[in-house]
Amino acid sequence: MPSDRAQTTTNIHDWKIDIGREFIPERVCKIAGEGPNMMGFYNTEIARQPDSSPPPPLEACLHPPFHQSLGANQPFMDQSLFIALNNSPKNPLVDVIMATLSSWAAWWPLVVIAGACLLLFGGFRARAMVFSAVLAVGINDGLVCRTLKSTVQRPRPNEVLSGVRSIDLAKATPRVMAALLPVRVKISSITTPATTGKSFPSSHAANCFAMATMCFLFYRRWGWIAFLPAALVAFSRMYVGSHWPLDVLSGSLIGIACALGVATLLRFLWKKFAPVIAPQLHSAHHDLLNP
Repeated sequence: MPSDRAQTTTNIHDWKIDIGREFIPERVCKIAGEGPNMMGFYNTEIARQPDSSPPPPLEACLHPPFHQSLGANQPFMDQSLFIALNNSPKNPLVDVIMATLSSWAAWWPLVVIAGACLLLFGGFRARAMVFSAVLAVGINDGLVCRTLKSTVQRPRPNEVLSGVRSIDLAKATPRVMAALLPVRVKISSITTPATTGKSFPSSHAANCFAMATMCFLFYRRWGWIAFLPAALVAFSRMYVGSHWPLDVLSGSLIGIACALGVATLLRFLWKKFAPVIAPQLHSAHHDLLNP
C-alpha cells in the first residue's frame, strides 16, 4: 500500500475499495483480490472512506449488482455483438425497412385494422385469438416489461457508447408515409455514459413475440409464420441502435412466456366457467385453443 496511506487504524471498515459504485471493506477485497482484471472488474482504487455502516456482504465484491452489470459496464459479448450488428455495411433500402419495422407508430394502425377484421368477419377461433393476444400484450407491456425497465434501469446503447448509429423515420403524417422518405441517422457522441435507462427488456420484441405465440397456439398449421415478422421487428431494434442483443432476446422470451401463461389461464377458465356462463357456446367449442 502506498506510504501516504500507510497510517494504521483501529477500525478496519475505515479503509474501503471503490469498485464501480460499490464501496467494499479492505478485508473483503483482500479475499477477492485487488488486480484490475480480477473477477472481471475493470477499475479498482484504494481510497480512504470513513463509514460507520456495517460491511456489505462478500457477494457485493465478487459479483456486481444486476442493475450495475447491465448498466454502464455492459457485458462484453452483448456489447461486441451489438457493435457488429450496428456497424455492419448499410443499405438505404434496408435502413428504411428496419426503421419502419422498428417504429410502432408506423404499423400499429395495420395491426388494429387486422384485429378489427378478425373480430367482425372471423369465427370463434379468430375472435378468441384476438382477445387472448390483446390481454397478453396488455399484461406483457403494461406490467411485466414496464416493471423490469424500472427495476433494471439499463441504459440504451446510444446512451453509453460513442459511434452508435441511430436510425429513425422522418417526420410524416400518417407515420407510415415516412417509409417513402429518407431516414434520419444520428451518430452518438458520449462524454459521460449514462448509468440508468429503459433498455431492458425490449417491449417491441416482447409484444411481437406474444402476438406471434398466440397466432401459433390458435392456428398450429400456419400460425408459425407470425414469428417471421416478430423476429424482423426484434432484429430491427438492434439494427437501428435502440437495444442490446440481450434486451431483444430477453424480451422475446418474456413475450412467449407471457402468451403461454395467458393462454393456459384462459383455457382453464373457459373449461371451468363457460359451461355455466355460456353453455351453448361451450358445447360447440369445448376447448378454447382447439375449437
